[in-house]
Amino acid sequence: MEKAVEGICFLGFRVGGSTDSTLMVSNLLFADDTLIFCGVDPEQIWYSKCVIVWFHAVSSLKIYLGNSKLVLVGLVQNVVD
Repeated sequence: MEKAVEGICFLGFRVGGSTDSTLMVSNLLFADDTLIFCGVDPEQIWYSKCVIVWFHAVSSLKIYLGNSKLVLVGLVQNVVD
């Protein structure tokens, strides 16, 4: 994830008051859950899929898509929910 963010594959969102003290949030990790934040750009969505594939390749752990969700925030073009 860190490499994808450094390469500006994910924009995430900024948290903080002034531009000097902002924090970029691209993902949140919990005990056995991960939240990935990206823009509505199809390229960013493609990179999120790549991160999941890379995770599987590196860790040999499989992501159970039956428990996975895509949550849309705001208006997303060409997507019907």
